[in-house]
Amino acid sequence: MKIIKQTILFRASPHDLYEALMDSKKHSAFTGSKSKISRKAGGLFFAYDRGLHGKNLELKISFNRVKHGTKLYFIQTDVPDKCAKSIAQGWHDFYWTPIKRMIEA
Repeated sequence: MKIIKQTILFRASPHDLYEALMDSKKHSAFTGSKSKISRKAGGLFFAYDRGLHGKNLELKISFNRVKHGTKLYFIQTDVPDKCAKSIAQGWHDFYWTPIKRMIEA
């Protein structure tokens, strides 16, 4: 099993970034599909019309305000070895880039 660690800079406030990730309506807006996101560890989520679904085991995302926005520090644990590279890229393709387009516009 692998661990994915990513650091991404957004030109937005920590609050706006958190809401993009955890508010179901805003999550639906950047994915372009129906989403339901629990804000709690142990809560269920789905996105991309249920193509992506699961349970939040822990919420390992932290935000630090920096001069020009927010740095997001993200950790995903227990990623199967054979999928780690594609999942890591998927975070950029399906999350970080679309969120940037939405909140930095």
